[in-house]
Amino acid sequence: TDSQGPAWWAYFDFGENNEQTVRELVIMPVNTAPDQRTPFEFYLQTSDDLQSWTDIYHGNNVTGWALNTEKTFTIS
Repeated sequence: TDSQGPAWWAYFDFGENNEQTVRELVIMPVNTAPDQRTPFEFYLQTSDDLQSWTDIYHGNNVTGWALNTEKTFTIS
C-alpha cells in the first residue's frame, strides 16, 4: 500500500518451466513526490498457479524515500 492511495500490484511471469529465485527487490521512485506515492508497507509474493500466493518478503514502516534514489530489499 502506498502512503497516499489504494493498494497497487505488479505481476511478472518468468515463463513455464523457468523457475527463478528472487534475491532482491529494488524500488526507485521517479515521480515528483516520492514521499507521497511510495510504499510504506508492502508484501512480495510468489505463486505457481496465480491462485495461491506465498509471502516471501514484508516491507513495513518503509520511509526516507528520495526522488530517483533506489531502495534495495534483500530477500532471504
